[in-house]
Amino acid sequence: MSNSSLGKLFPGQNIVVHLLLLADLGFFITGITAPLLTLDKMFFWENTVTVISGIFNLITDGHWVLFLILFIFSLVLPVFKMVLILIVWDCYAVWNRFPGKLFRLMGSVSKWAMLDVFVVAVIVVSVKLKDVAEVHIHYGVYLFMISIFITLILTMIVEALGRKSEKLSVNSKPPVVNS
Repeated sequence: MSNSSLGKLFPGQNIVVHLLLLADLGFFITGITAPLLTLDKMFFWENTVTVISGIFNLITDGHWVLFLILFIFSLVLPVFKMVLILIVWDCYAVWNRFPGKLFRLMGSVSKWAMLDVFVVAVIVVSVKLKDVAEVHIHYGVYLFMISIFITLILTMIVEALGRKSEKLSVNSKPPVVNS
């Protein structure tokens, strides 16, 4: 048991975690590239925005700070969370020292998860509306949000099983014999 990963310790959940990670990645990639919303302005102008195009349009408009914040929290952080979950699940021995610092880092990173939800709202607000424009929400919003929720679920699963594995490793230590 000393060299077991969480996946080996909990084989029943191993396939579930991997399938959820795969689904999460699929929803994330599709969600950031799919149409998020379309702005119709007086039947003459139409602009469809994706998460990626909305973020990179901020550079064109000269909003570098907002671009950096949104780039980090809507593109970099979600991928980082998925990779971190995979590392904690598959690559670390559990005996006595469940991933330690990475486990705590995963908990800290997951606290920022709801910031992802606000990214969509910020992109909508950052689009400049002049006069009257009609906004049509598309499926990209839902796919992006599904990815966020899957990441939250995966974090809860891995944290719960990590705590359970720590209890198992503590309970399975051989007794210390003093001679």
